[in-house]
Amino acid sequence: MRVRPKFEAALEACGEIKALAPHCRVILTVYEMKRLRGDSAELTALADHLTSHGIPLEMLAGPLTGIYDPSGTVRVLFAFFAAMAETERENIREATLEGLNAAARKGNHGGRPPVITEDMLHTVLRRRARGESVESIRKDLIIPTGKRKGDNPSLASIYRALAETQRQHDDLDPICVKVFEEKITGKLNVADRPGLQAALDYMRPGDMLTVQEADRLGRNLLEGLIVLNDLFEQSVAVKILEGIAAGEHTERNLILDLALALAEDRRRDIARKTRNGLESAVRHGRKGGRPRVVDDDKRRAILARRAEGQSLREIARGVGVSLAVVHGEVKAAETEAQQQP
Repeated sequence: MRVRPKFEAALEACGEIKALAPHCRVILTVYEMKRLRGDSAELTALADHLTSHGIPLEMLAGPLTGIYDPSGTVRVLFAFFAAMAETERENIREATLEGLNAAARKGNHGGRPPVITEDMLHTVLRRRARGESVESIRKDLIIPTGKRKGDNPSLASIYRALAETQRQHDDLDPICVKVFEEKITGKLNVADRPGLQAALDYMRPGDMLTVQEADRLGRNLLEGLIVLNDLFEQSVAVKILEGIAAGEHTERNLILDLALALAEDRRRDIARKTRNGLESAVRHGRKGGRPRVVDDDKRRAILARRAEGQSLREIARGVGVSLAVVHGEVKAAETEAQQQP
């Protein structure tokens, strides 16, 4: 069990205040569940401690936002979510160790924070498929955050990201008849993800769709549920290799729904933290964020082509930018139009 002096001090302070003013409501507030104990056993012990002192628990973010009395069925729910978080951490740890061991066998050393974002990786995969070298692609990639913000990533960083993609192929190739590779970000709608759409169209009754994690079906809960329902209605099973929903599924269940909900919550949490960081930078006189790849002329061209009825993919090819960039500009224009009186 980890020793956490600040957390223990907060618990002690809550108990002292409650003892001095038993008729006052004392609430222990944490930002999100992971700020609590590390595993389900420790969380159960914490719930017992809070219950004995009559102290409710409040969480500001995550799947259990709100104020709760940590006893009875709510305590069981806390333990359930803690067990899922523990399983997810273990999966991340195992994947990390596996990657480090694979790198060590090849004479490389891992552990360095990644500088290649998902959009950058999709750009590399798309341009490599057209025959471009990694060296030529590297010059057009810009690191969006961190100490090296604004610099080009190193070749080693790019090859590490490509190695992770290859690891997914190594997991899928031996067990799949055909592997579909997505070269655009998974945060887009299914209709704008040709790789996923092609995989769904390929499925026939009795087939099984295998994905690395549940969030590859859709990092939006609604999109993921729609995909699952369509597959199950066609008698297509789904196999997930990693995460809390790992295993084979032939119908919707609580674990699948929770896996999709947690994936959406993770994406929302990342977006919120990024937004908070940018706002904090502005308050301190710094301007952060990813450099824009679309100037005013390209933006006008994108919107004009969209007004003519062209698809996002046709616009991306015609203007010479990624599909994700086109999607972002179109969505921003639609938002601006809705906000106008």
